[in-house]
Amino acid sequence: MAFTINNRRYEDELGRFTALLEKLQEFLKQSGSNLVVRSTKLGGYERKLRDIGLLGARDAAGLTEIISRYNQLDAIFLEDSKVKFKAGDLHSILEGQTVLHDVKEDYNDIFFELSMAVRCAASFPGIATIDMTSICDVIVDEKIAIECKYLHGKKGLRDNVAKGLAQLDQRVDAGLAKAGFVAIDVSALLDKDKIWEFAQGVFDCFLSSNEKLCKIGRLEQDEILVQIASDSNFQSIITGFVAHQAEFVFWSNFGRSEIEKMTANCYAVIYQYSNAFCFDDERDGRLPIPFRGTGYCINPMFSGEAKGGIEKYIHSMAPGI
Repeated sequence: MAFTINNRRYEDELGRFTALLEKLQEFLKQSGSNLVVRSTKLGGYERKLRDIGLLGARDAAGLTEIISRYNQLDAIFLEDSKVKFKAGDLHSILEGQTVLHDVKEDYNDIFFELSMAVRCAASFPGIATIDMTSICDVIVDEKIAIECKYLHGKKGLRDNVAKGLAQLDQRVDAGLAKAGFVAIDVSALLDKDKIWEFAQGVFDCFLSSNEKLCKIGRLEQDEILVQIASDSNFQSIITGFVAHQAEFVFWSNFGRSEIEKMTANCYAVIYQYSNAFCFDDERDGRLPIPFRGTGYCINPMFSGEAKGGIEKYIHSMAPGI
């Protein structure tokens, strides 16, 4: 299980998001579209981010997660970007309403594929190309195929895994890749109320301790939120609980029958999840913390050095995921 946490302030995220909107607008212009990016839901998100202090903590956390995920896509506009994608994919992620809790929105299907491609590019600098223009969701250097499935409900996990495994076999048989992975996103399946309540309770405990340190001069008041967010003990407690919730969702719906469907063409089934917290302090303000995590089931057909190589590959992807 791997976990990545980010504690940028809102000002940083707003700057990145505004720059992303400009890049998207330029791309649309070059592709012949008259669509105005700020007339889509992204313009609504930008306005809400500028006035985030007006939102409650839960809505602010939802907005934080959305902005953080979109900001990852700025990598596809770099001059040396290795990601080849279809223009229609970017149009798809602009569709929908400006909702603050969007894990069940349809655009997540395409977005998951785009974000996986971007993360592969970030994780493996030596990669030549990451192709999203074929029938396969993502192909890395014409060797590794990744079939991506964003889950909208628990009942779809088994069916989507089976579909992804079958598609992976088809891609290999067609010569598009040597082997690969099935990647699923279980974010919409997590009990976010339970995670939120747990995280807030842990935060309150750490806040109380840090306030006492302020009183005796061991910590400055305006450092409390950042201190808590960067505390390895705090992170371990939160990440451990969320990882447990994600593992429960995955293994409750992934069993022997799914494992038996894994041929030598599938190295592993990877699952990922994302969410965000928002912690408030009356004197130090508000700190957003988007997070993401990942786990996996390696094909039991692989052992020894082969299994170790697969684990190393997945762990290399973890910071991007």
